[in-house]
Amino acid sequence: MKTLSKLAAFFAASVLVFAACSKDEEKSDPGPGPVGPEPIVPLVIPSSNTAARYNVTSEGGLIDFVEIVPTTGNYIVGERQAASGVKTRADKDVVRVVEGKFTAKEGNEYQLNGWGTVIVKFNEAGDGFLLSATPTDGATVELPVTLQKSIAYDATTTQMSAAWELATVRIDLKVLKDEFNRECTLEELPQLQEDLIPFLESVVDDLPESIRESVDIYEMADFSDLTSNPLFFNQVQFTTTGTAITKRPEECVVASWRWTESGKSFVISFPDQGDNTAGVSFRNDQLCIEPVIPQVEEIKAQMGAFVTLAFSCRVFVYFDKVN
Repeated sequence: MKTLSKLAAFFAASVLVFAACSKDEEKSDPGPGPVGPEPIVPLVIPSSNTAARYNVTSEGGLIDFVEIVPTTGNYIVGERQAASGVKTRADKDVVRVVEGKFTAKEGNEYQLNGWGTVIVKFNEAGDGFLLSATPTDGATVELPVTLQKSIAYDATTTQMSAAWELATVRIDLKVLKDEFNRECTLEELPQLQEDLIPFLESVVDDLPESIRESVDIYEMADFSDLTSNPLFFNQVQFTTTGTAITKRPEECVVASWRWTESGKSFVISFPDQGDNTAGVSFRNDQLCIEPVIPQVEEIKAQMGAFVTLAFSCRVFVYFDKVN
């Protein structure tokens, strides 16, 4: 996050005044061993209890993908035509996301409440899938699709795969012996900024004059850019197939996510931006996302354990589950 990155880069650099350099030893990576041929697995149409995303491979048309989310009983349809004033960014030309509850019927048919029906079946050769889709008040189309299954089956993935709404934001800042720890709602964020200024003043007063002269405390305490960060959204829905639907006022984004360390950290990728890494945990029933601040990690890697003990800048975003 831009503001926290400025704080992190400044204070971590300030800590260097009190530290001696150290360098981690590099370890050689022998690389992966030989990989044998993948076994041929016969095609099986997932049941209504199995998470699945069907990505349309043909060009043009209304539908980009259809996803069945049994953990929530929801479906997600990515459409390729503008149908509202809501801006959307996504892979290919998806411009609208439709969500709702689904009802499973016989013959791999799904009633997508508020959208229409889809039927999953094999193509004539039996070596691929077709999606027979009938939007409400629309004609039936048969579309070639690829199947995207769950990326993991562990308990954390299942718990994370739900719809979430932002509840509070927590900022933990430590510089040597001074600490600032505060949790607040979005409405309380301006007050947090006001309270942060005296903390910054007290810390900066203890730094060398050459560093103090380059500091704009009010700019560093300005969190107005916080809500524009890719990992700061009002609502998010994660699915076990690696889909992430993020929402802010007047914007909906179709992203993808994957584990970097199962149950602990993940990468979320947006179509028009680079990857964003974050830690994940749970506080009772709340989902906690901790964005990784690249500037802090770079300085820690260069300076070793001292900086880790003397300085930290962390932000936690807590979400409540949407029923």
